[in-house]
Amino acid sequence: MTCSELPNVPNLTLAAQTSRCQFSRRLARLGFAVALVIAVPVLAQPPLKDHSASFTLENDLFFRTDKYYTNGVQLTVSERLDSRFDITKTILEKACGLAGCGTDSAEFLGAHTRVGQLMYTPVNIRDPLPQPLDRPWAGLLYYAADYQFGSKDERVLTTITGQVGVIGPGSLAEQTQTWIHKATKNDLPRGWGNQIGGELGLLASIEKRYAIGEVAKTESNEKPVEIRTTGYWRIAAGNIMTFAGAGLGVAIGKDLPTVVPRESGGIGVKSMWRNRVKEQSLSSANSSCLFRWLRCFAFADAEVRLVAWNVFLDGAMFHDGPKVSKQPLVAEVSLGFRLDFPESRNSVTGPWFVQFKATRRSPEFTSIDPVPFQTFGALTLGTEF
Repeated sequence: MTCSELPNVPNLTLAAQTSRCQFSRRLARLGFAVALVIAVPVLAQPPLKDHSASFTLENDLFFRTDKYYTNGVQLTVSERLDSRFDITKTILEKACGLAGCGTDSAEFLGAHTRVGQLMYTPVNIRDPLPQPLDRPWAGLLYYAADYQFGSKDERVLTTITGQVGVIGPGSLAEQTQTWIHKATKNDLPRGWGNQIGGELGLLASIEKRYAIGEVAKTESNEKPVEIRTTGYWRIAAGNIMTFAGAGLGVAIGKDLPTVVPRESGGIGVKSMWRNRVKEQSLSSANSSCLFRWLRCFAFADAEVRLVAWNVFLDGAMFHDGPKVSKQPLVAEVSLGFRLDFPESRNSVTGPWFVQFKATRRSPEFTSIDPVPFQTFGALTLGTEF
């Protein structure tokens, strides 16, 4: 804008007119800069449905207990876009050389970023004294990244994970549980002074999942109810946990991926396995469950793990502290379901989903008194954006 384009204001001196002109120019430049700052991030945003976010609350209170693995919270953000740093790609290429997910046989599907907190307590949380015959008090505050690779025939899914966290008082598990119990007017935990000592926790893991059997096909326009069976193994190493596990997973629903991920938040209305799903199919009756506005599936997993190290039972690796005799062999079974709401899409978010999973785990340690199985639940709420 030039000064001649400004509307004339009578009774202003030449100096005032000049000052007004300069101010207008500065205001225009500022407006342009603000518009640029706003516009660039907006224009740089990836298309809708390339990201998803979910929040999970895992707690044994779902089954009226308050012991052992007693609480976990996790925020997960997933993306299909390849935004990995060069150093990350280099590390993953070397890991894929061991895991069989190199570029010749597999493609990068996406990544999950997870931030969360885990909390473990003995049975009696009101006792302020050490309880050497029960599970130690322990907490973990962590950051983790999962990278998924799919084979070109869509029958093998590889997940490589790196995790770093703070074990001990720095996990803030004491403050979290105390706040929750105050808010819910339950017994206050009094034994956190006996928790496992503080240290930095590291973990790296590889998981391979394999489709078992062929996918049923039908000539009907109505999509059939499918049963997906998946076999898998996984290994992890680090001072948080070191173990090797193997298991079997089953999922029942419509329009499922060939290989069902262990964390079933990866499938539903949109699967990370697929690059795109036609927009009209998101609310199609062909994929619906009872109602047009609902999609659903159920899943089950069974796993056996051979555990060499578990910081929440063996105690801190680099100094003495509370510990208990762990069971080297642990088994667990999980059952769950997920509900997707395709028509909940709006101008801000994609479709929303809710999921619940119940897990039954064998005793993880031994003591003078028999250690029972533990059951806990996990409730997840998420959407795409």
